[in-house]
Amino acid sequence: MEDELVFSKIREKSREKYKSFESILNEWYGEERAEKEISSYLPKTVSVQDTISKIMSSAFGSAESKLLELQHEWPQIAGAQIASISKPVSIKDGLLIIEVKNSIWLMELKIYSGRMLENKLKTFLGNHLKKIIFVQEGKNAGR
Repeated sequence: MEDELVFSKIREKSREKYKSFESILNEWYGEERAEKEISSYLPKTVSVQDTISKIMSSAFGSAESKLLELQHEWPQIAGAQIASISKPVSIKDGLLIIEVKNSIWLMELKIYSGRMLENKLKTFLGNHLKKIIFVQEGKNAGR
């Protein structure tokens, strides 16, 4: 309740400040030009996605936030079939570790599908990716 009162007072002061600023610019420039001038003093709009990305980067560091983003986008990047048997679990110093459900799929990704996936990951992660290591699920303890 107290926070709500504080925020209400802050909003009211902002409105008052804006109104006085608006009246001064109206007197100075005239109504039509004052609108353009007012908009030039307002903060630029920022997308919610950009704001969330900045918060994630500051809270987790850029590698961790990239990992969270990668985990979220994994089905689109890897494709439904590969995403169903694998998951990115770690990224540190450019080393991406992807866990794979079993040894058969592990070999498939290492030998055949890994190159295609690597290209997609380089596009997605950019300079955050230096090397990809595929490991069998549950055998990632030493990394």
